[in-house]
Amino acid sequence: ELALAGVEKVKELNAKVKIPKLIELDYIKEENFRAIAERSAENALSQDNARDIDADGYMSVILKAYRGN
Repeated sequence: ELALAGVEKVKELNAKVKIPKLIELDYIKEENFRAIAERSAENALSQDNARDIDADGYMSVILKAYRGN
């Protein structure tokens, strides 16, 4: 509950200071997301994450960030 309230606050602050949403940026292309997710999963630093995550997990995070949900 507190985490969701924090997310909403960040969204409000982003709007207030006019930080665009990823989906509003023309140079961000959804067709590149799979390659980004795969490269992220292969990155050596990925092993240091608190939770295990694979390319599909990264893809989920990327899509949620892009779509704003």
